[in-house]
Amino acid sequence: MRFPERSKILITLIGLVLIGAIAAAAHGQESKKIVGSVVDQLSTPIPNAHITLYSLDRILKTTSDSSGHFHFDGVLPTNYEIEVLAQGFKRFIKTVDLTDGKPIVMEIGTFGSPVVIVSVMEVAPTGSCGPPYSIVYDPRKTPDAAPLSGNAIEQYATRGVEAATVKLVDPIGVQIARRQTDKNGEFQFRIPPGRYHIVTTHSGYDDITTGEFWVARENTTHITLRPVPTGKIMRCQY
Repeated sequence: MRFPERSKILITLIGLVLIGAIAAAAHGQESKKIVGSVVDQLSTPIPNAHITLYSLDRILKTTSDSSGHFHFDGVLPTNYEIEVLAQGFKRFIKTVDLTDGKPIVMEIGTFGSPVVIVSVMEVAPTGSCGPPYSIVYDPRKTPDAAPLSGNAIEQYATRGVEAATVKLVDPIGVQIARRQTDKNGEFQFRIPPGRYHIVTTHSGYDDITTGEFWVARENTTHITLRPVPTGKIMRCQY
């Protein structure tokens, strides 16, 4: 659908902000609910704007409501072309990448053309905003027990995070050892007593740096890491 452009008007700005996404299972992939709004350069909502997502697999259409808000359900992560048509504004079209859930910010257009800012995010479930790790010290039950062990479990989920890099660092910042988590998200270090901290990285999750902890001769130290998937915003529960 095409809208006629107003002949003697300075084309203003269409602001398209995709502000949230909630993961859900669909066709073996994680689908997203995308919500957003369409506004002009004065942040005035634009109702009845036609928003379309195009891909080789599917075409999704919706219309902004009286407040300029809109949403898409069941958006599978892939590359899309997004099109916005609104009375009195030039057609806007741009490719957006929804494959990794990371925030996307784009500015395009020349004088007299729409300028669109797009931000795509996933919102993690509400939970505590305390440290994303916990430490437990227990008596050493057997001489061969690893003095330091741990696991990485996705925040707000029960699955382990495989292939995360876990770096063991001493108090002055020197790396002592490194491991990768196994398929269950678990790791171990056999190290002498001392004070340490851990730096954990993974391409799909935010980094975690723990505070300083102890490893003692007569105890075992166990650390549970709870990384947040990259691009998700953790909403705090108070």
